[in-house]
Amino acid sequence: MQTVLVLALWSAAVTWTLLLMVVLALRRFRHAPRPTDADPMEEPEDAPLVSILVPARNEEHRILRQSLASMLAQNYPAIEVIVVNDRSTDRTLEILREVAESDSRLRVIDGEEPPPGWRGKPFALQQALAHARGEWILSIDADILLDPETVRKALALARKYRCDALSLLPRMDYVSFWDHVIEPQALNLLRLGMLIGSVKARLRWACEGGATHAPAAHADHKKQGISFNPLFFLSAYVGDQAFTIGAFTLVRRRALDAIGGYAAIRSEVMDETILGIRLHQQGFRVFAVEGTHLIHTPARVAFSELWEAYSRVICPAVGRNPLVLMASVATAAILTLLPVGVLIATFLGMIPTDRDMAAVIGSAALGYLAMVAVGAILAEEDRQPGIYHLASFVGFAVFIAIALSSVWRRYKQRDVIWKGRPVFLQGMAEPGQIAQHERQG
Repeated sequence: MQTVLVLALWSAAVTWTLLLMVVLALRRFRHAPRPTDADPMEEPEDAPLVSILVPARNEEHRILRQSLASMLAQNYPAIEVIVVNDRSTDRTLEILREVAESDSRLRVIDGEEPPPGWRGKPFALQQALAHARGEWILSIDADILLDPETVRKALALARKYRCDALSLLPRMDYVSFWDHVIEPQALNLLRLGMLIGSVKARLRWACEGGATHAPAAHADHKKQGISFNPLFFLSAYVGDQAFTIGAFTLVRRRALDAIGGYAAIRSEVMDETILGIRLHQQGFRVFAVEGTHLIHTPARVAFSELWEAYSRVICPAVGRNPLVLMASVATAAILTLLPVGVLIATFLGMIPTDRDMAAVIGSAALGYLAMVAVGAILAEEDRQPGIYHLASFVGFAVFIAIALSSVWRRYKQRDVIWKGRPVFLQGMAEPGQIAQHERQG
């Protein structure tokens, strides 16, 4: 038994140590544009129209007014803002109309219910896209706050790297213990992917020597389904795929049209990620960087809200296949919980600190410290107190618990309800199902 434990602990320690070495080696390639960065777009005639699309559903108690104000305050001469009220049941539509009265650049669309085969957010974006006139399309969540230079800097960066799509990862404004220890663990996977993507993009594009990009021909996306598999998403974030981020994605209109608009992701739960994958599959350039200095958003404070937000992603990814679920949970537990569990047991005197147990304790300490170091380096732009990095295992434990809860949800036929719509069990909800869940929830 002790031999198995030592092997598991050393596996975790080696994995985190190797990952730490990778992160340290790539750290200098981190790209986090700042408002003060120079950009080549100085003349008004060099400013193509940017259409900002905002899906808004039940945003009354978030920061909808402030978010729209930050979009309309952009130091960029050519923008239009199109907001779709995605069948809100609160005062969202009323707030939108009040803001629109004060600025003609803001257009409000009272959205329709998603038809069969569509999820809410992609359909809201598709409705906004039908009214957009811009050469560039910028989709933004309704709770994102932008620096006045954000649109200008993002467009300049997309031009610099000859991107067809550019995403910015926002800074989270953490408040509670739970958002401090849960949110960074999810964001760090994106940050690792952005580090690797930045290196690969610079090397690839440097070798091209400024060659004009010619995207591949459009293909039939109905034949390119994305299966829910955590290994697939891991490869998308840190492998040869490319991903976008739902909070802020700037995409060239002709590239978006080439994949069929947001219909390309109409049935996807992970629409934010898969839009970039769809574009990448068709030969378009997709790039994601940290937007820490340009955009930020309030973190989800309540534990229940965090639980449902990540259940929306994790349950469909692992909960439909028992083998995937068991493999995912076992791997995650060995890597993130076993080392700290051994250390806690040692501290409580449950494991003797003698020579026979030295390998167990030593490998556990190495694995835990390397895990903490990886998280702290990846999340260094967050500038959160170090105590929360030491407690990162709590966030991983929550993710494992959410994965396990998918079994209970299937047994009890309890779906994940996100903003009043089912996600996990029912798959694509019909309008009648949606209305029923809204009445129940």
